[in-house]
Amino acid sequence: MKKKARKASTESTAGAPDDEADVDGAPQIFLEDQNSDLCQKLMDRYANSSAPQHSHLCASAAAMRAILQEEGLPLTPLAYFAATISAIDDAAASEALDSDAIAALASFLSMLVPLVPLESMPASKAGDAVAVLVRLLEKGLDGEGTATVRCIVKSLGDLLVLCDLGDWEAIRSPFEVIVGLCFDKRPKDAKNGRKGEAQLLCPSKNWILE
Repeated sequence: MKKKARKASTESTAGAPDDEADVDGAPQIFLEDQNSDLCQKLMDRYANSSAPQHSHLCASAAAMRAILQEEGLPLTPLAYFAATISAIDDAAASEALDSDAIAALASFLSMLVPLVPLESMPASKAGDAVAVLVRLLEKGLDGEGTATVRCIVKSLGDLLVLCDLGDWEAIRSPFEVIVGLCFDKRPKDAKNGRKGEAQLLCPSKNWILE
């Protein structure tokens, strides 16, 4: 298995600053502080983009912002994270998955997790989020795009390392899901599984596996 450190992309998306290039199919966003509104940041970034995935992403972010505003909650990454996990949980519980909605929520979540302060994410809360993502993956994403699976696996890996790794029963199911993807008959999904496994075993590094 060949490992190479990921190189920062030099290409920028329409309307995006050079230091916010897309990474692994999802936008890489940097906030000035925890009070910066991520939804507004996305709206500003993709104002001139005609790509459907950007429209869906902004629509999902706007929906999460509306929920937070209705409940009188702050527009912080942690609050957005909680609302997004709840939305993904609802989507996973539905009989038929909405591909566009799942793709947008998965992309938004993979962008959110790195922005949430570690001290704000106790192991129990990370574990609850991991369980939601595992249920979604176990439901089957055969009809979803590779980028969607990649975003979910990335978030799963990011969150799993925040859980109590000494509690095998708590991490067994998500770990088995990631390992199972490594042997998926679809090459791209198998690669996503290997990336998730590397991310879990060595969380301090970002790897491209070939």
